[in-house]
Amino acid sequence: QDVPVTFPPPPPSVTDSSLTVSSDGANTPVLPIRVLGTSSPPPEMIVSPLSFSANLLTGSSTTRTLHVVNRGGSDLMVGASAEFTGLIPWLSVAPGGAIIHPPIPPATESSQDFTVTIDAGDFGTTTLNAYVVVASNIPGVAHVRAPVTLSVVGAPNIAISDDPVVIESQESY
Repeated sequence: QDVPVTFPPPPPSVTDSSLTVSSDGANTPVLPIRVLGTSSPPPEMIVSPLSFSANLLTGSSTTRTLHVVNRGGSDLMVGASAEFTGLIPWLSVAPGGAIIHPPIPPATESSQDFTVTIDAGDFGTTTLNAYVVVASNIPGVAHVRAPVTLSVVGAPNIAISDDPVVIESQESY
C-alpha cells in the first residue's frame, strides 16, 4: 500500500530525520525509514514597469521593454503574454517564457528582458486597453497584470495595389 508523506523542510536548510512505520508483523514490528530533505529559498520576482502607454499614428508601431528580475534563491519560471479583447492582435510579448536562474554571488539579482510590441495597425482614431500578463512558478503569488493603453491618432493609410500601370507615348519629340 502506498502512503503519501509530506515533508516540507523550512528553507534554506538540510533536514535529516526518520519516519517510523509500525505494524503487527512478527518479523518487523517497527521499520525506521530515513527521510532526508533539502530546500532553498524560493524565487523572488520583481516586474518593471508596471504599466505601458503609447500614442501612435495609424500604421505605426513601437516596442517597449518589460524587465523581470529574480532576487531569490531558486529558478524563477516566467510566462509572459498579451491579454486583449477583439480579433486584431495589436499587442504582443516575446519571448513567451523564460527561466531566470538565481543570482550567483556577489550579484544580488538576475534578470530577463521581454519585448512588448504595440501596433496601431489600421485602427482609426481610438483608444485601446489591454494587459501584459506575467505568470510565475511562485506558489500563491498572483499573476502581474501590467495595463497597456494605446492611443491611436487616425492618419491616412494610403497604399497602391493591383497590377502596375505603364504609360507609354508613341509620339516622338
